[in-house]
Amino acid sequence: NAYLGISKIEKSLSLYHEALDILNKNPEKNIVNIAITNNNIGNVYFLQKNYNKALDFYNIALDIYKKYLGEENRYFAGTLANIGIVYNKNGDNLKAYEYHKKALSIELHIYGENHPDVANTLNNLGITYERLGKLDKSIESHEKSLKIRKKILGENSIQVANSLLNLGTIRGVQKEYDKALDNFIEAQRIYEKNNKENDKNYALIGIHIGAILCDLDRHDEAIPFFEKSESILSKNFTDDHSNLKMVKKLLNNARKISMFKSHDLNGLEKL
Repeated sequence: NAYLGISKIEKSLSLYHEALDILNKNPEKNIVNIAITNNNIGNVYFLQKNYNKALDFYNIALDIYKKYLGEENRYFAGTLANIGIVYNKNGDNLKAYEYHKKALSIELHIYGENHPDVANTLNNLGITYERLGKLDKSIESHEKSLKIRKKILGENSIQVANSLLNLGTIRGVQKEYDKALDNFIEAQRIYEKNNKENDKNYALIGIHIGAILCDLDRHDEAIPFFEKSESILSKNFTDDHSNLKMVKKLLNNARKISMFKSHDLNGLEKL
C-alpha cells in the first residue's frame, strides 16, 4: 500500500504477485489473505485502467470470500462494490446496479445506515442511476449519501463536497438551476476551506457554475469561473484533454457573447 501512495504502481503490483505466490504455497492456512491479496491486485489493475484484469482478480477474491466466509461480511461487500465500479467503467450500468445494490444490502445489515461504506455505495448507486437515466432515483441516493457523510465526516469533508458536486450536476441536467448553483457553491466553499483550490474537481465545479450562468444569460459572471477552471486544468493536463478543451471553448463563447452584448448600438446612424 505504501507503494500505491507514492504512485509506484508497477512495483506495488509486482510485490502483490510475489505475496500471492508465497500465500498459495499453503492455501488452507492463508485462504483469507489470498482473497485479500487478489482484491488488492484487482485494485492496482483498476488504477492502471486495466478493468478486465481487475475484474478477474476481484471475482477470484469474491468466490473465496463466499466459500469460506459467506456473504454477510465486509470483505464480500467491499469486493461487490469494486466489481460494480468496474462495470460502471466498462459502461455496463445495469450489471453495475446489481452489484452496488447487493453491496448496499449487506453493508446496511452489517453496519446500519451511518457508515462510510454505506455512504460510498449510495454514491455509486447515484452515479449508476444517473447513467441509466433515472435522475430522480439518482438524486435520492446522493441525498442519502450526503446526509450520512455530513453526519460522520463533518460538514466540511471533501467527500461532502463531492456529493454536492454530484447532486448539482444532476440538478443542472434537470434545469433546477437555483438548487444546482447552491450545491456547486457550497461544494466550492468546502474545497476552499480545505485549501484545495487547485484540485481538478474544484475546476469541474467552476465549469458547471459557469455553464449554468451562461444558460441564465449571465455570461459576464461566468467568465471568471471558466478562467479559473482553465488555469487549474492547464496545470494538470495537456491541451488535448477533453475537460480542458471544453472549458476553453466555453470561455471563448462566453467572451464573444459578453463582448457583443457590451457594444453600445444606440449610436448607430439609421439608414
